[in-house]
Amino acid sequence: MTGTNHPIEALCAEYEDAKSDLKAAQARMKRIQGLLDETFALEVEAALTRTGKGAGSVSISKGDITIEASITKKVEWDAEKLLRALDDNWDELKTVVSLEAGIPEKAYAKLVPEKRALVDDARTVRFGDPKVALVRTTGDDQEVAA
Repeated sequence: MTGTNHPIEALCAEYEDAKSDLKAAQARMKRIQGLLDETFALEVEAALTRTGKGAGSVSISKGDITIEASITKKVEWDAEKLLRALDDNWDELKTVVSLEAGIPEKAYAKLVPEKRALVDDARTVRFGDPKVALVRTTGDDQEVAA
């Protein structure tokens, strides 16, 4: 239901029902996904190994049902070792290197103003879209942040 003529009580009730249904569906999907992962993990890993891969996607036929699975790959770099390698071989590696640096916001907030001024020009703050929720209260109208 959409539109601006929708009474707030009805909209709130519909919101609460949908939120409850979604929570139940998410819990059910989490349980089912756990069973799928537990049941087929070894078979998926073996299928990927047969293709010579440790990560990627694979399809396994089981009669009229096809299991579509994937294992992701996450690469982590040792920053100190990488920086040493880049320092020693910059001319050979500079065309393939992507560097990203940042300061955690909590650490930035603790910097004294003089130190903050040194990095402020490199800092950009972007804000996301507002998220709106309805919360039933008792009594007068109240604004509740969600």
